Amino acid sequence: MRWSGRSSTETRAVVPSALDDLLSTERDVAEQLQAADRSAAALIAAARADAGTIERDAATELTREIAALDERDAAARAELARGIADAGAKLAAHYRTLPPAEIARLAAVIVAAITGVAPGTAP
Repeated sequence: MRWSGRSSTETRAVVPSALDDLLSTERDVAEQLQAADRSAAALIAAARADAGTIERDAATELTREIAALDERDAAARAELARGIADAGAKLAAHYRTLPPAEIARLAAVIVAAITGVAPGTAP
């Protein structure tokens, strides 16, 4: 039997060759896909490792910054406490120099501010 001027034995010889080429191409594509999968897995693993390193470094830096801020905060609080103590000492020294009549007048002003009763008036 003849097709297109070729014998059936000639046609059979051509068909397996084309199938072989197709199978070979499919194998090549499958190998390339497997290689791409391995590369992608390696890239993902490297990215995860890098992300872990970045996260650890950021946590370390954040801890360091928080410690520095705590140190500055403690120093600022100590300075504020010293300032308040100094101001209190100066105020106490000033009040010790006031005559008793002035202390009584200031006390009356404070009582009036708290109670709402004007100095010198009876409740």
